[in-house]
Amino acid sequence: MKGGARLRRPGLVVSQRKILSLSTVFPRPGEPSFGVFVERRLQELGRLAEVRVAAPVPLLEVRGAGLRLLRDAPPRVVQRGSLTVHHPRWLYPPGLGFLHARVLAVRLAPFLKKLAREFPFELIDAHFGYPEGAAASLLAAQLGKPFAVTLRGNEPALAPCGRRRRSLPSPAPCGSSPSRLGQARSGAA
Repeated sequence: MKGGARLRRPGLVVSQRKILSLSTVFPRPGEPSFGVFVERRLQELGRLAEVRVAAPVPLLEVRGAGLRLLRDAPPRVVQRGSLTVHHPRWLYPPGLGFLHARVLAVRLAPFLKKLAREFPFELIDAHFGYPEGAAASLLAAQLGKPFAVTLRGNEPALAPCGRRRRSLPSPAPCGSSPSRLGQARSGAA
């Protein structure tokens, strides 16, 4: 990578300097502890690279036994420590779980294209396999960017819907080159 510093950790080479992280689970006003573990990880990553966060907020979401409309929307952009956090809105269609990744990708595509002009990120870093990882795969193909997905716990094994499990990016075989991991299916290098 031209002029890019290569930071090394055992088994990992990080050469990207600008990273866009995608997580629907991230602290926001009214829910300050929601996804705090993701925020902590990204604050640490921010010590190694420039990181921006896209933390989409659903306009409608299922909570417990009912639906919740977004009332107290967080600001569209906030600063949390070293992180600039964007809160684009998206529709979370209840009962249509197999569509969540596609709906998220369709909603985020124009936002990410615009953001890429101001912050030319080199990697999409998705937290959770679904819907973020599947959406990141679709977005990476559109934008010609590599992506990485953090699968937490038993996400692939416990995905309740076969279509959802099939939409998750396939894990890389042991010994794969880090430069080949998570490349968009369009063949971006």
